[in-house]
Order: sequence, then structure tokens, then C-alpha cells
Amino acid sequence: MYRKITSLKQILKRCRKLYSIGGYFLHREAFKGCMYDSQTKSKKWRQIEKVYGCYFDSEKHYKELYSKHFKTHYKGKPTKRYLKLMKQINKAERFTASDIENLFLI
Repeated sequence: MYRKITSLKQILKRCRKLYSIGGYFLHREAFKGCMYDSQTKSKKWRQIEKVYGCYFDSEKHYKELYSKHFKTHYKGKPTKRYLKLMKQINKAERFTASDIENLFLI
């Protein structure tokens, strides 16, 4: 289902981010009724994602950590990217599997 383009003024509007909807790359105001992904999720799910999101993304973080040319240290110091990944992995390891099961039973 494609949205109708509302006006020529909105088509010519300058912006930094273009959205691809129905084969057109335009400003988001050029399409009527468009929403961000997070706007379609319930408030409860957004709260769960905020608290437990690191647990759900941990597999992605491990994959990045063990990717082929990932540098953990440079000149004897850990890289910022490595420290950020380790912080997110440690944050995810705080939760046990039973915590996640209880979360979905609520």
C-alpha cells in the first residue's frame, strides 16, 4: 500500500534524511500517515526494550566482537569500540534466562 504524495512544496523540501516509500525518496512530511517503527510499538514493549534490549542484542554484539578484523587493542590500550561492546555484553549478562521467561509470562 503506497501513500499519496501530499503537495509539490513538500516534495521540494530540503532535508538530510530521505525516506524510501513506494519507490520515491522524499522528505517524511511528503507522505501522509508515515510513522517511525518505535511509534507502532506499545508503550509497554518500549519499556521492556529499554531495560532488556541489551539482552536481546547480545548475540549481535558477540558476532561483532568475534568478527574477522575486529581490533580489541591499539598500542596496548583497549579501543573505544571494544570497551563499548564489552559494556553492553556485561550489561546483558546481568539477566538470567529465568528473568527473561518471567518477563514474557507477565
